Amino acid sequence: MHVEVTGLTSLLDQTVSQTVGAFTVHYYSNHSYSFAADGTSATLSFTDVTTNNGTNFDTLLDGVAVSESSVPIPGSALLMLFGLTALRRDKRR
Repeated sequence: MHVEVTGLTSLLDQTVSQTVGAFTVHYYSNHSYSFAADGTSATLSFTDVTTNNGTNFDTLLDGVAVSESSVPIPGSALLMLFGLTALRRDKRR
């Protein structure tokens, strides 16, 4: 399966190989990826790229989850915000 995430640029581009057992038994496997959106939206694409090789095997996809994680504000940006707030208060007086 090919997994791709695109935003303003390509954020993730991975191909995952799948294992097929006897009689085309599907073996499930968990995969986890991390990416940071570079705009207000990002598109996730999942593409079956199996060649089948006569096995009648198709990729199965289940349980896709996307979660937001908080990004800490760097100390310098926080210090700048504090300084600008202090300047604004002084200006009002």
